[in-house]
Amino acid sequence: MALSASLTLQAKNKLHSVKPSLGLWPILPIRQADVKPTRLRTGHTRFMHRHLFLGQRAPRCPTCRVDFTVHHILIECPSFKCHREYHFNSLSLTLQDLVNEKYHPNIFNFLKTIGFFTSN
Repeated sequence: MALSASLTLQAKNKLHSVKPSLGLWPILPIRQADVKPTRLRTGHTRFMHRHLFLGQRAPRCPTCRVDFTVHHILIECPSFKCHREYHFNSLSLTLQDLVNEKYHPNIFNFLKTIGFFTSN
């Protein structure tokens, strides 16, 4: 595979938008506390992939009529706009702002408020 094709694939990787360079993440001492941020970073949450195990179609946003993704829930969906503003004090957010190496301290409160925490 050519170098440019490899770089293109890396840029399309879900984790690339959160961590564009290679390197280790700090590991939290309690595995359970480490799992949820890791799932958000990679976009592989229970909510996003549950349909695969149940043989159903992917969950869709009723407001935007697109498949739910971590990016859609955390950044794009207008249904959660007021909650984003309340929990993050900003409407101009990126995934790096929320789930980078040091994730936003209100990320889990936000997910609880909008009803996605237990699905993560």
